[in-house]
Amino acid sequence: MHKIIDRNAPEPIYLQLKNWVEDSIRRGKLLPGQRLPSENEFSRRCGIHRNTARNALLRLEREGVLRSIPGSGWFVSQPEKRLRRVGMLSLQNPDLRKSPSLSDFYVRTNQGLKEGAAMYGFEMVRLEEDEVSLLLQGKLQNPPLDALIITEFQSKYLEQLRLLKASNLPVVVFNRQIFGEDIPCVCIDQYYGTRDLVTRLIQNGHRRIGCITMALDANWRYAQERYRGYSDAFSAAGLTPERKWVCQIRDASKCRRKIRDFLKSNPDLTALFIAGETFHKSTLDLLRKHGKNIPDDISVVAFDRVGGAHGEQIIALNQPLEELGRRIFQTLDCMLAGLPGIGEVLLPTITYGNSIRTIQ
Repeated sequence: MHKIIDRNAPEPIYLQLKNWVEDSIRRGKLLPGQRLPSENEFSRRCGIHRNTARNALLRLEREGVLRSIPGSGWFVSQPEKRLRRVGMLSLQNPDLRKSPSLSDFYVRTNQGLKEGAAMYGFEMVRLEEDEVSLLLQGKLQNPPLDALIITEFQSKYLEQLRLLKASNLPVVVFNRQIFGEDIPCVCIDQYYGTRDLVTRLIQNGHRRIGCITMALDANWRYAQERYRGYSDAFSAAGLTPERKWVCQIRDASKCRRKIRDFLKSNPDLTALFIAGETFHKSTLDLLRKHGKNIPDDISVVAFDRVGGAHGEQIIALNQPLEELGRRIFQTLDCMLAGLPGIGEVLLPTITYGNSIRTIQ
């Protein structure tokens, strides 16, 4: 590398280094994505000042020849590729389609999707209801799409999902398992973690364990899977939960009144399983309002990690939402490369806390 610099040449030293890098790229000695020596390495091996090396590299960066990654170094730029367009659509009742929220679930999921799209070269295109209708009829021309992600799915829309699967576009379902269908899904397990949480309550002596959940007949498979985990924990212990211990909520916007009435009619509950972030705040506020301390007066476990004052206390299932977003684009990338679409089920982790009291 000492031959890069000729101190007798008329060209400035920084320009000699710049020309050497460009020539090395043209000759294939430096390949797209390849890391260059650091500024200090150039300085030491060429016998030049570090600022001189930096000047040459910065000029190449401005011209798009190189790119710098803080903490990693200088790299030969990759040729720009067209971002592949993936249609993001919902197959659920129109009245359930709502604007994005600032919930922990939404924020973390959206972050994972953005990271996954950037990592694997995708552009997310959110389809409106009329565009979904045209897509189902095979008439959607604009925007052109390379793949589809079903972001929300209710079982009653299975025929529409089959229509999309029969099209020429790769289809992946986001965070829902579609049993009995050859349709890849990337999702988070809803059953085993729930069963584990409720089993912990039972092992600590609890028998009257309440469950606050979405209505089980509303075609939400995730709610059914969580309830199955709750119920099977009882069955494995030779127990049967009473029907009155289950609070089913059809309209989440009115959950506070429903939970209040449920707690009032079940004063002898010793523990609660809150089956989703949607019900965390209302349930915990009502327990506090009624003077119920956790875990002295009532033990509590929850699906989804709990925020606020109780965040570090309550034992909960933490869903790997960011990883979920990244993995779904990894799956699409493989499918578009001609590989078979293989679904994946990620497991949530159980957080530490002190929300379970042992009773006799």
